[in-house]
Amino acid sequence: MKAELLLEACTLDVAVVGQDAAAKVFVDAFLPSAVGTLTGGGILENWVADR
Repeated sequence: MKAELLLEACTLDVAVVGQDAAAKVFVDAFLPSAVGTLTGGGILENWVADR
């Protein structure tokens, strides 16, 4: 994950919430140490299907 994605998320949060507090969450945020993609199976497969 790149820092640009956090900036984009921050910008969106501030635009939607409309308060500076929405940006403060991102001030000292760490970039994730790992990023992955979930692929089928697991406990969420049935949960999503039942909703």
